[in-house]
Order: sequence, then C-alpha cells, then structure tokens
Amino acid sequence: MGKTYGLLILLMFAFNAVFGQVEITKSEADQAFIEQRYADAIGLYEEILGQQYVSTEVHFNLGNAYFKAGK
Repeated sequence: MGKTYGLLILLMFAFNAVFGQVEITKSEADQAFIEQRYADAIGLYEEILGQQYVSTEVHFNLGNAYFKAGK
C-alpha cells in the first residue's frame, strides 16, 4: 500500500513538472500576442504544440496570430 501512494505522489510531481512548464510558455505566448509580437507568439504556440500538448485554445490562438501577422 505504501509503494502505491509513493508512486502516485511521484507521478503527480512529474505531471506538474511537464504541464506546469507548458503553462508558463503559453502565458508567454499569450503575452506576446497581446503586445502584438505575432511572430514571437507564433513561435511559442508552435513550441507548445511540438511538446505534444493538445489544446483547442492553443490552436485557436495560433491561427489568430497567423491572421494578425498577415500569413
């Protein structure tokens, strides 16, 4: 029973480390978009998607950044 709880705690920390980093990058991408730095936002959104992070919001924001950049 103790090993099971230990494994669950370890998995929670690993999950937080992986997805916590994506959230920081998403915040940076959102900020770049707000500041009209569309090329930077595009690069950051694509980096997020390259990390196998699945999010309709990231895809939507990436499309908007491409539109605003005239691409």
